[in-house]
Amino acid sequence: MGLGSHAGGGVTRRDLLAGGVSLAALLAFARAVPAGAAEAGWRFTDVGINLQGVPLPETIERFGELAEALGADLAAAEVVQARQEFEAASEALRQAAAGKAGLDVLVAAPFAEGFYVTKPADAWDLAYWQRLGVNIVEPGGPDPYFELLSWEEADRYPAGLILVDARAQPDEYAQRPTWLSLPAVQAGQLGTWRTAAPTSYQEATAVLTELAELVTESRTDVV
Repeated sequence: MGLGSHAGGGVTRRDLLAGGVSLAALLAFARAVPAGAAEAGWRFTDVGINLQGVPLPETIERFGELAEALGADLAAAEVVQARQEFEAASEALRQAAAGKAGLDVLVAAPFAEGFYVTKPADAWDLAYWQRLGVNIVEPGGPDPYFELLSWEEADRYPAGLILVDARAQPDEYAQRPTWLSLPAVQAGQLGTWRTAAPTSYQEATAVLTELAELVTESRTDVV
């Protein structure tokens, strides 16, 4: 998010750019800054907040702390209301998941080069959904974030509901025989996963509400 940007001469200048990053990215940035940079007059206007392995509520709180440091009033009525709506949406998802205990949810990125299955522990939104009781499939493999399967292996993890990475293009996967053979695809139990996970109560509430509806409407007998 850009805060306090100014336009001049057709060029936008930002006072601060804040965003979520992984711990690896933060460490890489730290290693790239030369010793004595501060003494030499270097000034940084970017803020990176580590989100790897941090569940959704804590993520939002970290961005809230930054906003408060910049002058935001976290006790304002609209902020309090947003948090209450987030908590209500979380409880709605918890109840929906409890009512569909046999529903396994696969979060996947089907691309031309293969079928990526997302690891919930490395995604702050998915980790929170798990906390609320959603049965998210946990793939294997040594790599962080995803396990990459060949298209011949795309049926390795049976699931009744598939959330598809919003970046995926249907022309890369929608007509593949393995994709069409998946139980969730045949049952029409598909949703969208947005990799740009929410960093505010308002955004998170919309995502949680959509997921609760998907879970509620999904059948548990398709696998």
